[in-house]
Amino acid sequence: MGRYGKSGRLNLSARRYKKGGNLPNRKKSKIDTVHMKYGLLHESDVVKYISNELKIEVNSCGFFVKKEEPYLGATPDGLIGDDGILEIKCPSSCAKFTPEEAINEKKVLVF
Repeated sequence: MGRYGKSGRLNLSARRYKKGGNLPNRKKSKIDTVHMKYGLLHESDVVKYISNELKIEVNSCGFFVKKEEPYLGATPDGLIGDDGILEIKCPSSCAKFTPEEAINEKKVLVF
C-alpha cells in the first residue's frame, strides 16, 4: 500500500476543551447528506481495517492548531507514530466494493 498515512513532520499543538470551555458555541452544520452520514458511519471501521492490514497502531487525537498561524486547524482521523497522520474518506460511491476492489478499480486513491 505504500506510504499510506505518511506526512512530513508538522509543528502543531493540540489542546482538549471541555464542554462549556473557551471555545465558542458552535452550531451543528446544516449540511447533513446521505453521503456524509455514510462516511461518518464507516470511518471507524476503516481505521480498524487500516490498522490491521498495515499492522500499525493508529492513535485517536483531537483538534490541532498551527502555532505560527493559529487560524489554521485540523482534526485528523488518527496519528501514526511520531510523524504520520491518517485522514479517512468513505465515499458512498464505493459502498458496493471491498477496500481491495475499490483500490483495484481505481475508485479510491491510496497515498
